[in-house]
Amino acid sequence: MRKYPYKVLAMAALLTMTTANLTPPIQALAQEQAITVNYQQAQLNPPKTELQKQLTDMDNYYVVMQVYSQMITGQADITLEQIDLESKDSELKTELPAHQKVARANAKFWDGTLKKELIDVNQGIISYDNQFQQYSKNLAKAIDDQDKEAIKNVITKRLMKNAKNQQEAVDDLINQLGKFDDKLVKDNQAFDEDGKRLVAILAGKDSLIAALEKQIVTYSTTIDRSLKYLIGGALTTGVGLGVGGLAVGLAVFSGGIMVPVILGVGALATISGGGYTAYANYDSMSNAKEALKNATQQLSTTRSALVTLKEAQSSVGNLHKTIREARTTLGHISTQWGGTYAKYNTLLKDIDGMSLEELAFIKDDLEVAKNSWTDLRKWAEGIQKQISAVAIQTKEDR
Repeated sequence: MRKYPYKVLAMAALLTMTTANLTPPIQALAQEQAITVNYQQAQLNPPKTELQKQLTDMDNYYVVMQVYSQMITGQADITLEQIDLESKDSELKTELPAHQKVARANAKFWDGTLKKELIDVNQGIISYDNQFQQYSKNLAKAIDDQDKEAIKNVITKRLMKNAKNQQEAVDDLINQLGKFDDKLVKDNQAFDEDGKRLVAILAGKDSLIAALEKQIVTYSTTIDRSLKYLIGGALTTGVGLGVGGLAVGLAVFSGGIMVPVILGVGALATISGGGYTAYANYDSMSNAKEALKNATQQLSTTRSALVTLKEAQSSVGNLHKTIREARTTLGHISTQWGGTYAKYNTLLKDIDGMSLEELAFIKDDLEVAKNSWTDLRKWAEGIQKQISAVAIQTKEDR
């Protein structure tokens, strides 16, 4: 702030020597005139540091939201058709895939609509600098001409108007994100509630996974016991090993479980003629083998569904969280545009009371502001390049 109260103070000193009774009115006059000749510097200067930080934050949020939106649309489908659920829970087989479909639609809305408008916020800085550089020439000419009306015209119809337009564009995106946030809250809550039901059924106490694991242990024990009896019995009765004799193969089931299988025509014939106990053990082993196969397949399907569900819900939750963070940062950017507008408005109100000498101070500030906006534009252009270069590839992990 620059003050030039020299004449006022000289007059006050002269009058003080003339009469002490006039001191209070003279002090008031000095204060009033000091105020009228005050020019608050940096009224044209943008909040460069704050905007640089907020634009960088928005860049980070943009990339994160891109990642999660593509994860949501590209993740495996939630498929529960092969999972054995009780009738009271059977609706989950249709409801959870429906929730995933809604989540994908939300991700596509971000990718197809909101993403572009977020980029436009950054582009707004670039556009404003281009405008400011042009308007600053008009403002400098009006100052040189000492034309206060022309100065006010540039401030009002150019600088203030464009700052207001930028703030309104940011506020509009904030409102859109607010509505989107409300929808995500509703959609994600329904997804989360049904997801918790399924997790409780599949992985909680007395869960399907626990039951299947117990069945697998039981079937494996039966196979082991029967196999030992049959091998011992076959060897006792003289069935030889190898072709036509006793051979044991390993069948690989879902989840990498290996199950022994009796092979060899001679061995099977001996078992068939070996009496009730031998046949019962072979039959028990065969039944257990088939049941084990079904149980391991169902367990694999169930675990896979559980993993798919958790991954889908995690991506949805992270996208929602990042959208909220981006909305908060956009609020700060809106505040910066509002503050810029307010500083222009303050300057506008002070123009009429300024001396010609003070008008020159505006020109000094104008040069500083031009440099600051140029720095901001370069910063925003760097971010724009980063955004344009974002490429998210899906690779199969082998």
